[in-house]
Amino acid sequence: MGDLRAADAAAESRLAWLAHALGSRCSSGHEVLVGLLVAGAILLGYSAVAGRIELLSRLYLWYQEKELWVERNLSTSDGVHNSASPAQRAPSDFRLARNPFLAFTGEAGFRYHPLIDIVGAQFNGNFHFFKQRDFFGFRNKFNAYFDPGDYTYIVMTGNSELVGISHNVPIAENLANILNARSRKKYRVLNLGLKSATTANEINYFVNLAFNLHPEFVISHSFITDMVYGYQVAPEFQSIGMFYQGMQGTWMRLIDAENYDPKGPERLFGPPSEKHLLEGFTRNLERYRAVAQASGARFIFGLQKFDETHVKGTPSEADWARVKRMYERFKVLLRTGRIDVDVIDFNTVPGIQLSSPVDPIHTTDVAARRIAEIYADHILALEREK
Repeated sequence: MGDLRAADAAAESRLAWLAHALGSRCSSGHEVLVGLLVAGAILLGYSAVAGRIELLSRLYLWYQEKELWVERNLSTSDGVHNSASPAQRAPSDFRLARNPFLAFTGEAGFRYHPLIDIVGAQFNGNFHFFKQRDFFGFRNKFNAYFDPGDYTYIVMTGNSELVGISHNVPIAENLANILNARSRKKYRVLNLGLKSATTANEINYFVNLAFNLHPEFVISHSFITDMVYGYQVAPEFQSIGMFYQGMQGTWMRLIDAENYDPKGPERLFGPPSEKHLLEGFTRNLERYRAVAQASGARFIFGLQKFDETHVKGTPSEADWARVKRMYERFKVLLRTGRIDVDVIDFNTVPGIQLSSPVDPIHTTDVAARRIAEIYADHILALEREK
């Protein structure tokens, strides 16, 4: 034990020196090289006293902190600027380099996050978790939650189409670019889209992450995932719009591993029914509109483009036939005035192309720009009415 404590103290001392050497902006290449050699020596020596795993963890977390520091302060590529001088930096209580509820592995994928739900946006050609994602794992190059700045905000929520799983430039970013080019205001569009998200998830995201931004507009660009996942949930949940994904039903096995009903997950789903599906969906839209208005925003529902014929003859054909039925029934609700929501139906807009003949919902980059232009036209028209 004495040897272990001595080794631990020595290792901490050397790690502190190493952190100082590599953390300094004035460090030379020679210091960095020496630092890496010392790190290797520490690892070798530490393994002799059974502390290698703990040290590896310390080094890994420390490395990630330094990596993020370099990205924020030294990189000049991809629009990232050099750090401000000490005199320009305001003191801050913020101390987390990364959200601890997100994965430290760097691999993309869904993550559970308390009070928010599921996070971890995945998108085109990007498989590193921390690249171009904000503190909560959404596809934004800024953190409006802590540093909103002097902007007019628009908040967008939705599923993988809004995330931009097939887009190099997502709809939200296109919208910000268009509005800033056509208006004297400084707009920022916060993208809270997530693959497989339903309107129930979207309301969670807005309430917990964006309500206090008091945006001028809130846009839900959605429909499909509600019709897919909402169909699977039990009627009690379906009727009030609590549409959750299958993976969430299995989380109880992990969260309540020692105290749960093994048949519980089965009761969360089946037998599938669409009896209350549209009822739950329209409740969510009305609830979302009320919450958005309470924050000071105008609510817009963008009914996303889809083409059920793209999956004809596949195992999911029946799912998409149901989406089409629900779509036709929803249009009846709109025509008869039984739902009072500002709706843009992108299925009625010509020229919006899907990215693949076997993909029923994800659009091309050109279509993403076109969708953003339609939103911009609508928003600017509403602005002129004020």
